[in-house]
Amino acid sequence: MSRALAIDSSSQPKQQGSIDSASDNLQERIKLRAYELYEARGRVDGHDEEDWVNAETEVRNQSQIHKAA
Repeated sequence: MSRALAIDSSSQPKQQGSIDSASDNLQERIKLRAYELYEARGRVDGHDEEDWVNAETEVRNQSQIHKAA
């Protein structure tokens, strides 16, 4: 018999929420940029992975530049 473990969120550090939010924001920015690349290509299918990797690289590099400033 399997039992699900209840996790008490109050025991989690407060910072976790901001990390999750930042991660969600990063993923949203990557998704948006990947879609922009898709549109710039003329909405030609078959390059979704390439667009995602390029978008991820751009967004992460941009994030690092802002953190360093």
